[in-house]
Amino acid sequence: MGHRHQRQRPSALSALAAKRPPFSEALLDEIRACLRGELLGERATPSLIRLIGSWGPAAEAAIPDLLEILPRHAKWVGFALADIAGATPEAISLIRQAGGASLDAAARLRTLTGDEQPLLAAVESDLSKSGSDQRQAAEAARTLTPSRRLIGPLTAGT
Repeated sequence: MGHRHQRQRPSALSALAAKRPPFSEALLDEIRACLRGELLGERATPSLIRLIGSWGPAAEAAIPDLLEILPRHAKWVGFALADIAGATPEAISLIRQAGGASLDAAARLRTLTGDEQPLLAAVESDLSKSGSDQRQAAEAARTLTPSRRLIGPLTAGT
C-alpha cells in the first residue's frame, strides 16, 4: 500500500487498525505518514494511536509522530507512550493531565505507578452517574486494594 493509495483508501487502514494486526515496519511507516498528514481525519486517529501502542517497544520509531499530535490526543498519546516506553515520567504526566477522572486513565495510572487514588476518585465519580459508567465503575472498584482486603473476611464465614 503506497502513500498515494493511502489517500484514496483511508478506510482500509482504519479497518486494519481495529483488527490489531501484528507489527511490521512497513505498516508502522504507513501509519506514521497518516498521523503526520492527518490523512484519516481526527476520528480515526485514536484507533491508530492505540494500534501503535499495542506494538509496544517495537513501535519506538513513532514516538516523534505521537508527540507531534499530542495537543489534540493527549490521553491516547500518553497511553501509547506508556505501552512503548513503559512508565516514563512523561507518559505518566500526560495520562494524569489528560485523563482527569476518567476510569481508563486512572486504571492505567494504577498499573504504571501503583497509585490507586486516581482510580478511587474516578470510581466514586462514575458511581454517581447512571448506565454503563456505573457498571464500569463497579467493575473497577472490585480491583481496588481496599476492596480486595475485604474479600477474605467477607467470604470466611460462608
